[in-house]
Amino acid sequence: MEGRTVNEPMAATKIDSGTDVNFGALTRILLDHLTKRNVKIHYRQSVEDLKRTRDGAWELKVRNLQSGSVERHTANFVFIGGGGGSLHLLQKSRIPEGKGIGGFPVSGLFMVCNNPEIIEQHHAKVYGKAPVGAPPMSVPHLDTRYIDNKKHCSSGRLPAFRLSF
Repeated sequence: MEGRTVNEPMAATKIDSGTDVNFGALTRILLDHLTKRNVKIHYRQSVEDLKRTRDGAWELKVRNLQSGSVERHTANFVFIGGGGGSLHLLQKSRIPEGKGIGGFPVSGLFMVCNNPEIIEQHHAKVYGKAPVGAPPMSVPHLDTRYIDNKKHCSSGRLPAFRLSF
């Protein structure tokens, strides 16, 4: 690799099938699948709060972002996925995995390079080393990505961190 000596240590993992996921396309496929099975999907809703009930279920406070109305729902299982507000809900859950985690608001935008000369120099997902206790995705990274079947090079840093108390 350009700029490295043959004696410089490095580590690599190669997966021929790739590891990138187009989460937008995957979400559409999953929602289409659920809709075909008569699952009602609510859009423009915001989970504002969740609390564990004495019997172990979860009570959720959900706001309709169009009307402003608030509803309460009870569920035996709640999945908190990544994205807008997930860290806040994880902390409100008071489960041990949510303790000591912090983050900054993220726009969801990444830097994407469309210059073919630069793109052809990169054929991998490359991550720096995270400090002890920090999530691996908190370090700067460089990814080879295919967006609409066209090769790109993207970089970014997810500004998440773990706090020590």
